[in-house]
Amino acid sequence: MIEMSMLVLFAHAGTFKPLGWVQALPVDLTLLSAAVVLVAVIARASRVRSVPVEYGIVGLFFLAMAPALSNPAASPYASEKALNLFTLTLLAAVAPLVLVTARVAATYALASVGVLGASVAAISVVAGNRTEFTNRLVLGDEGSAPIAVGRLVGLAVIVLLAVALYGSRFRRFALFGVGICGAALVLTLSQGPLLAASLGCMVVLLGGWRLDRRFSLRAITVLTAMSVSAVVAVSFLTAQQGAQIATVGTSEEERLRMWTHVLNESGSSALGRGIGSFAADADFTADYPHNLLLEILFETGWFATLVTLALIVIGLRSAYAESRRSIVGVTTCAVLVATVINAMVSGDVNGNRPMLVFIGVALALRRSSEQSRLQPDTTGDVSGDPDAAVRSS
Repeated sequence: MIEMSMLVLFAHAGTFKPLGWVQALPVDLTLLSAAVVLVAVIARASRVRSVPVEYGIVGLFFLAMAPALSNPAASPYASEKALNLFTLTLLAAVAPLVLVTARVAATYALASVGVLGASVAAISVVAGNRTEFTNRLVLGDEGSAPIAVGRLVGLAVIVLLAVALYGSRFRRFALFGVGICGAALVLTLSQGPLLAASLGCMVVLLGGWRLDRRFSLRAITVLTAMSVSAVVAVSFLTAQQGAQIATVGTSEEERLRMWTHVLNESGSSALGRGIGSFAADADFTADYPHNLLLEILFETGWFATLVTLALIVIGLRSAYAESRRSIVGVTTCAVLVATVINAMVSGDVNGNRPMLVFIGVALALRRSSEQSRLQPDTTGDVSGDPDAAVRSS
């Protein structure tokens, strides 16, 4: 449980950095959690007798981007980006393949997302820190990008909704957490995370319906309450901020301009323009185009982009396969869908470690399920009731 909690913390540690107690730590929170994960991976990897095919898929992703290291942009950002990509981000992608050997490990990872997200949401809402101009909710006195807060609490909404609807324990606590996280998500005014969380919640509902063959009264009640709360909150914020809230829309215009530039300038480049090259483009102040595929296309070329797309598709297919077996699989699929959507509208390749983590979780879950078919399951339900087995997971 500790290793999975540290893995999730590692993937989202940057969101906590503005907090005073985090800044007071003698070591960086990302490095601290990464060290714990690395020790766990080394200890577990020493017992692995064969290398699963999933390692090759993830390895190809990083191998495809390696040629871009030969022509990095001449900037500290490019050097730091390359270093983090082939150390911390590589660890985030590989760790779940090693650590997730059973469904219970994925359960702990999802629970960690819910707890971390609910904690961030509670701190944000209680502290009430806002950006100066658009009045968006942030974390900590010095502020954290509202979208970083929105991404984490959005994932927590998905996990907690699954627990509230289909869990066997902590349902009331989870329902309360959905409310807190939903409020924080709306107050960040981050459209990308809001869309990602909404689609993730739909996956939870549809996946749960496929397993239970019914929509429960709780589902209808929760969705209605969430929808009404979101409408009231957005209406209130619009009335309070007036014309200032319209400035949020400029982010979409800037993204469209960057994406058009990337598509026009990429041409037939097979190896891209080098790691960190987008940040050196004089047309933009952003370090990356806020779209993972376009970032990789511009900096590392067409081949790496196709490999990245293949990795995402394989991860989604594995998650979908698991969603047909258990609520844990449904929730993993929903979270992965949300992280993929977030990767298409925000963050750079190192900032999208949560997506790589849950791709690894999905791949490892599917491998575990296939292995369990080859041997009797002595840990699950033995009553012959598949629904009971799902509920017990």
